[in-house]
Amino acid sequence: MLDKFFRFFWKKPEFALCFSFLITIFSGTVLLMLPWASAAGRWTSFINALFTATSGVCVTGLIVLDTATYWSRFGQTVIMVLMQLGGLGIITAVAFSALLIGKKLLSSREEAMKNILDVASRAELKKTILSIVLATLAIEFVGFLLLFAYWSGKFPSLATSLFYSVFHSVSAFGNAGFSLFSDSLVRFRGNLPIVLTFTSLIILGGLGFTVLRNIWGLTPFSKKEKGVKKRLNLHSKLVIVTTIILISLGALLFYSFGALNFKDLPWHEKILAPYFQSVTTRTAGFSTLNIGQLSSASKLLFMFLMFIGGGVGGTAGGIKVTTLALIVLMIWAMFKGRGNVEVFKRTIPWPVIKKAVAVASVSVMTVLVFSLILIHTENAQFEDVLFEVFSAFGTVGLSTGLTPTLSQVGKVLISILMLVGRIGPLALVLMLSKERGIPKKETRFLEEDVLVG
Repeated sequence: MLDKFFRFFWKKPEFALCFSFLITIFSGTVLLMLPWASAAGRWTSFINALFTATSGVCVTGLIVLDTATYWSRFGQTVIMVLMQLGGLGIITAVAFSALLIGKKLLSSREEAMKNILDVASRAELKKTILSIVLATLAIEFVGFLLLFAYWSGKFPSLATSLFYSVFHSVSAFGNAGFSLFSDSLVRFRGNLPIVLTFTSLIILGGLGFTVLRNIWGLTPFSKKEKGVKKRLNLHSKLVIVTTIILISLGALLFYSFGALNFKDLPWHEKILAPYFQSVTTRTAGFSTLNIGQLSSASKLLFMFLMFIGGGVGGTAGGIKVTTLALIVLMIWAMFKGRGNVEVFKRTIPWPVIKKAVAVASVSVMTVLVFSLILIHTENAQFEDVLFEVFSAFGTVGLSTGLTPTLSQVGKVLISILMLVGRIGPLALVLMLSKERGIPKKETRFLEEDVLVG
């Protein structure tokens, strides 16, 4: 019976992905409910533990309980493991464990992994899984060393310095936004080493493993395949260029909209704060400013950035930067009267453009539906609720202060939204779609125009 149940879920990658996330969230919830997980040694309510576990696995960072003071070291370790699994990808972690102990994946699970990681052969699957895990651990280790070099001696004990460095390196690269400081990173707003370390980890995690692998292939350290020229592929170019534009434009606009927030800051903090916030708002959720005190224009800018997110196959949420890029390119092609969408001397296939439009459309509808429900259930300002919804959907973790005051229903709804945002709207649509295979012969009806605009 159980075998049939698992086979049903592993038949479709989308079901396997969702089911793996749910199992991990439930396991994390149980652990966080235990008395050992709280600093006070008391049981944590199911809803609060569920919310925290979901936020950890979905690498969001929204919290209803202060990570620094409420949770014990055991509880904080559980959150860190959940962030690592969520950032790495649950199925990737499971598959890596199977490969590590020498077990073969079931054929159905192997096909699921191939579809999710977009590879064709078993050998390529193993290589991709190993490269993802090794890249994650290597980058997080470098981040740990940089943070430890700064924090060593600044905490009561060496063990505390070590744990803080590991925790924040995992949280930053995983784009999770969990912090062991009650004020997030406000105290480090003008600290250049900390700002650069965190933003570098966040950017690398947000680019996506496909882009990182492509970049690594250009270095002298990577093996060069005979007859294959090293170059950035189109996907990597779009992700990198769009990311640079969004970070630069976001920082500039935020500085312009938030003039009052920077008027009393030293000149170097006036530069670092907008840059840091532009990087972290799309993906991570750390903050060096009080988000609740930002202007309405700044909050709207943040909602837009949170909705976009990072790169495909990375640790960030949102509709992804390539989705935005493709939609912008499609609109530009329409304005120019072109029949094809072209960029970097390449033509984008129309099925890919349709997929981008579908992702954006489903995402907008998701945000609108959850906003409508939460405005009804929560006794809060419209602006704060909308900000919370965008943050949860984008798995960012920024909040104007609404999260701890959410009702029980609100916590459940935001938990669901975090899961939806992490898995992806298109994956949810595909989960409910018919089995893919050889397309059936369809009847084609006569065409007729419909007025648009």
